[in-house]
Amino acid sequence: MYDDPVLLEKIRQQFDSAPYPNTPLDSNPQGKHDLLFIHSLVTPYYLRFQQPTDTRGKVILDAGCGSGYKSLVLAIANPGAKIVGIDLSHQSVDLAQKRLQYHGIDNAEFHVMPIEDLPSLGMKFDYINCDEVLYLFPKIANALRVMKSVLTPQGIIRGNLHSALQRATHFRAQQLFSLMGLLDSNPEEMEVEIALDTMRSLKDVVDIKRKTYDRERYESDDKTHLVLMNYLFQGDKGYTIPELFSALREADLDFISMVNWRQWNLLELFKDPNDLPAFWAMSLPELSAEQKLQVFELMHPAHRLLDFWCTHPNLPTPSPLSSWSDTDWQKAVIHLHPVGSWQLLVIQ
Repeated sequence: MYDDPVLLEKIRQQFDSAPYPNTPLDSNPQGKHDLLFIHSLVTPYYLRFQQPTDTRGKVILDAGCGSGYKSLVLAIANPGAKIVGIDLSHQSVDLAQKRLQYHGIDNAEFHVMPIEDLPSLGMKFDYINCDEVLYLFPKIANALRVMKSVLTPQGIIRGNLHSALQRATHFRAQQLFSLMGLLDSNPEEMEVEIALDTMRSLKDVVDIKRKTYDRERYESDDKTHLVLMNYLFQGDKGYTIPELFSALREADLDFISMVNWRQWNLLELFKDPNDLPAFWAMSLPELSAEQKLQVFELMHPAHRLLDFWCTHPNLPTPSPLSSWSDTDWQKAVIHLHPVGSWQLLVIQ
């Protein structure tokens, strides 16, 4: 899947030397309801099928598990599920195993392997979390196809890509530091300091500094990690909404929703959503989900990640609430989301 073995080795070395995320081993996501909500299989399952699901007995893959913090979040957000983590980095997998053992999660296993080797595990997954990984692939549709091949019939994939628009200045910074030779091999302490010295020496009005450099963050104890994941990130690339949907079509997957879908509401960008200019009042109802997301990002590229859920195509679509009869409403049962108090309506 990687036609550039040199770049692949650089990526592996970077995550061996600086496993991501660098969350402390004892950090516990219990109580972080927003984080648990988006990592609960119940959430995208309801958005797609308009019914709840029981996470007990489900098998969840953390593809590109890194140091295992998200694997821990997945275990807590999906009680009773088995967690399987894979990653290229031996150091990251070792940390992930230690993290889940530390927190008493015993229904988990981890493997050092690339995503393209997933079929060799001989397993099917109800949910695949591929967080902060896809944008490192030379062709994202190929990675999506592999994950689809090990997905159960009603399984769901969560993936994300760096936004080409929101992150444009960071990509320019990476080009600058590559030109300076800081990405020729695995960046270490010297390369990190050269990058920081460069930013410190620039005037505050210089565009690349003004848009990427936060003095407080980049002078904190986390500065090395921030530099490596932003200025000196091997293989980092950005994508647009049309490129995301093109990859989904190429991989024959159906878009479900953006993960933080409420923050992609196009109407919220207007001063008065109830009094739109005539063009937008007539046009918006006719736009597809892809078009609405593209317009949103062109107007307001605020999100670092194009973070999405997808699934197999041509699955049955439940009747929309607008078509429910009085009898349907009388039969409806309310279920509470296991994380928080989101209400789920289903026809019984």
